[in-house]
Amino acid sequence: MIFLVSCSAQAREGAVVTAGLSLAQFDYVEEISNGGASEEKGLMPFLELGYRAPLGESWELDLRFLGALQAKTDYSGTELNSGQKITAQNEHGIMDFEMLLSVFAAERVRIFGGGSVRRWDRKLTYGTGYREIYLWWTATLGGALWVGQGDLWDFWVEAAVRPMISGSVNAILSETVVNGEDSTLNLGTRVGYRLRLPWAMEIQPATLLVVAPFYEINGFGESAPVYNATPGIQREIKEPSSHTTQTGLSLSLRFFL
Repeated sequence: MIFLVSCSAQAREGAVVTAGLSLAQFDYVEEISNGGASEEKGLMPFLELGYRAPLGESWELDLRFLGALQAKTDYSGTELNSGQKITAQNEHGIMDFEMLLSVFAAERVRIFGGGSVRRWDRKLTYGTGYREIYLWWTATLGGALWVGQGDLWDFWVEAAVRPMISGSVNAILSETVVNGEDSTLNLGTRVGYRLRLPWAMEIQPATLLVVAPFYEINGFGESAPVYNATPGIQREIKEPSSHTTQTGLSLSLRFFL
């Protein structure tokens, strides 16, 4: 994440490059309308990259990339269309791009807004297996409040509301099932939230170490049913409502150019 408050340890002009890693406890729950539920849990490592550019005296443009490759989770629950009880280990690839504009609203307060797009490649391994590729757009509106300061460190609170704008999931059965048919389902929208508690310390001139615990929740609404002609299915399928929480810690370096 790009951190949006500029106080003692960060009071410099010019562009900033951020590189870091984060580790999150990933908890995904599908809320199946017949009363069942399916869950995925696991630790996910993420690569974080960012760039911040000043726009005049008060405004800043922040660009962020977040990515995870071949992250694994333990799956347990009910297969949506057959009702079969299953357990498996699934594999995930996630890419998220976010752009934010921020401005000082007061001496210790920044407000920011923008949006992001996320692609989630989810490989389900039970049975013959198949892939689901989610793609969705999210708006972001939030603020950052500086609450602590030393000669070489800062501490602040950052919170954002993140309403989903639109999204879809492509269920890919053609890769694993003979004569399998792929289906695209439009996702229902929900509102997500993000909270971060970053602490930044100058470790050498023009370089900061940033440690940030975080909590994030987002989700999808249930899709409309779509007919799928894959042998063995040949009926309407749908994506259930779901929510995902991520609780973790980010560790990054910020380089002032």
